[in-house]
Amino acid sequence: MDLGFEDEGILRKIKCGELTDVIVVNGFLSETESDVSDWLSLLGEVYHSNTVHHFNWEASSKLKVLNDSATGDLFKAVIDLGFDGVTAKGVLSFVLSAYNVGRVPWQSAIDSSEMAGRTLARYLDKQDKQFILMGHSLGARVLYHCLKSMVSKDKVTTAILLGGAVDEETGWGELLEKHSKMSIYNCHSDNDLVLKHLYPVKDGESSPIGLKPINIDLPDRLRNIDMSIMKLGHMEYKTKNVGTLLNLHINRTDSEPYEIAVFRGGGLLGLFGLLS
Repeated sequence: MDLGFEDEGILRKIKCGELTDVIVVNGFLSETESDVSDWLSLLGEVYHSNTVHHFNWEASSKLKVLNDSATGDLFKAVIDLGFDGVTAKGVLSFVLSAYNVGRVPWQSAIDSSEMAGRTLARYLDKQDKQFILMGHSLGARVLYHCLKSMVSKDKVTTAILLGGAVDEETGWGELLEKHSKMSIYNCHSDNDLVLKHLYPVKDGESSPIGLKPINIDLPDRLRNIDMSIMKLGHMEYKTKNVGTLLNLHINRTDSEPYEIAVFRGGGLLGLFGLLS
């Protein structure tokens, strides 16, 4: 382990284990303490015996103004509810108007993601072991830039992208060719209001992978996991239920999709059937 990264607060070990190290990367509206707890809820179902590190990047501070504001509370409430109707969209439009005058520096975090990805790439290139990478929202964008920037091609075994704020047409085939031993799991949901309303983030980008599959026919190395039936909003990926479903996909040997029976009650989502 590169102690320099630990000393600088860039990497923080949040769980000890014996298997391949996992690095998790936060994204939009992520606050360190609560987000680590969320990650552990998910990881308890899929990588419960692994050492886990949290990669801290500039988005956390740039988005803190939203987290600390009344607008942020309202925004997160709308996201959590995941309404599809006009009322929710109207409230979301109000919140996004705050973004337009600078209270939500989404674009600034987008710009920071490339530098963060290069920083993580330099760290991984120095290591003599392999890693599993997991990124949520803009954290998935950080991972894209990391994988693109890396010199070494055998350090990452798995990349898991949750509600990714990065375009579907940005060279995923080239990344899979470069990292020839790596598998990608793209978890997406068409209930994601954040990606529907904040995209495109740059000119020429209009199809975030958090809303749709990555269109590459490599079923042994790329799996698109459609979680729309679970009614997942942008902030609802880091849960035990998602970890359970993800674990089933990682450990299965065929590429056919699961049929998922779900229910929602008392604000909680529950899986009561997972059938192949």
